[in-house]
Amino acid sequence: MRAFAARLIPILLILGSVIGAFNGMRPVPSSAQPPPTTMVYVVQPGDTLAGIAARYGVPPALLASTNLLAAGANVGAGMMLLIPPPQTPTLLPTATSESAFATNTPAPTPVSLATNTFAPTAPPATPFAIVTPHIVTPSPDGASPDGASPDGASPDGASPDGASPDGASPDGASPDGASPDGMGSAIIIPNLSAPIPGPELINDITIDQIVRLDDDTRANVRTIFAHGQALGRNPRAFSKLGDSTIESPYFLDRFDAGQGDYDLGAFGYLQPLVDYFQGSFARQGAAVIRGLHTWSVFDPMWANDYVCEPRETMLECEFRIQNPAYLFVRLGSNDVGAPTATERNLRDVIEFSLTNGVIPIMGTKADRHDGPSNTNNQIIRALADEYNVPLWDFDLIAGTLPGRGVGGDGVHLTTWNTQDYSDPEAFRRGYGVHNLTALIALYQTWLVVLTVPPDAAAAPIPVTLTPIADGAIPITPTVGG
Repeated sequence: MRAFAARLIPILLILGSVIGAFNGMRPVPSSAQPPPTTMVYVVQPGDTLAGIAARYGVPPALLASTNLLAAGANVGAGMMLLIPPPQTPTLLPTATSESAFATNTPAPTPVSLATNTFAPTAPPATPFAIVTPHIVTPSPDGASPDGASPDGASPDGASPDGASPDGASPDGASPDGASPDGMGSAIIIPNLSAPIPGPELINDITIDQIVRLDDDTRANVRTIFAHGQALGRNPRAFSKLGDSTIESPYFLDRFDAGQGDYDLGAFGYLQPLVDYFQGSFARQGAAVIRGLHTWSVFDPMWANDYVCEPRETMLECEFRIQNPAYLFVRLGSNDVGAPTATERNLRDVIEFSLTNGVIPIMGTKADRHDGPSNTNNQIIRALADEYNVPLWDFDLIAGTLPGRGVGGDGVHLTTWNTQDYSDPEAFRRGYGVHNLTALIALYQTWLVVLTVPPDAAAAPIPVTLTPIADGAIPITPTVGG
């Protein structure tokens, strides 16, 4: 009976996800749609960069540099391109233009990983102790770790023939049917030249303190994203890596269509983000497991046997199936008394993500199970700074919540089921603030890759691959998440 129940779960997940896909997308309130400054085009079979540029009246060099591509680069079907507004001879971008997209500088040229920078195909020169890192390519059969069908259907029922994760049709039409000319998706994205039109403080903590993205990190995020696009990563997909503090249905699920109502309140500017990443919010994936330690991430014994290949680690499996451009990392609650191993293992996670063109968003935790010195959070902050990757410092804002937003077990967060951010109670609950700040962290990172800075031709920031000595990794008791 137990074996039968275990095999029945994936079937039920398929049925639930398909039914959820037909519930439709939540309409975007008109007040939450900032004026568009550009649009996103889904490349169709037979398209070329020059042809797309001509179709939308954009100089080919501008289209290439906007998308961090070399002039004349090949574009594959399903790739998503940012299309700047139509140009006229008097409005052609110049080196002094103030537009976020007005630049004629060429895209950065990746160089070999042997010199500690990115390359689309070469593996890193230094192997890790736990796993030999390599480029993970998307699964050809599209199998989903939450039990979606092997024919390529996504968890929310999207078609295997190239439809986007929010159920867009294979011909490129957007969920609401918008299409500029019947040849691609028109998706509302934020006004990149305007300041964020929402609160600058959450519980008296500034957004810049909660989400750390300095200039070096922004430059590196663009480099990682460009590397990922060269590998074919899906720019509209993110993954999750962590323990039960980010498992479904508590972490972000409500923001996927068919998962229930929500109200972003004064943070309505996040709605375009919610629309853009449909299909990722309610997806737990292959890399969220109760009791997960940092050392377990690259141990194939912890991978899901139903969806992962033999000897495949959970992160390899997740990258293959979801093919994400971003990764939420929430680890550390179960790593006690082994700071050296924790740091080494988190380095593995970051370096494996960078190698595979996935932007890791490193999250700190609210609990103090590793002691009053807050050791693991300090490690996470230091690594985010060292590798120039985004830091989602939830620990900082958790200090403004009753009991640090943690329940009676000292690890799991206090729940907030309504996801109504017009209610002040949302800002007193662990998961209320946890989910909101996660959205903001993803939003801030997303804005970075949507813009092309004036110095786009600058060399990529090096990513050091630190050698890790072989040896046993301490196994610490599972205490919570």
